[in-house]
Amino acid sequence: MARWLRRGEPFAYHWGLVTARKHLRELGKPEPQMPPFDESKYEPMPEVEINPKDEFYVEPTEDQ
Repeated sequence: MARWLRRGEPFAYHWGLVTARKHLRELGKPEPQMPPFDESKYEPMPEVEINPKDEFYVEPTEDQ
């Protein structure tokens, strides 16, 4: 199962969970009981720079 799904709300992909719940209801299946997310089992997300000034840099415009 995808890591983002195991985390549960609010740390999950919200609309993916909404869609999954809808499909389960339509199939007459219960939602699986998920254990609480245990942060200690996973490495933290690395810090990344958004839009670094490298060869792929995009100059921001006024509407961004």
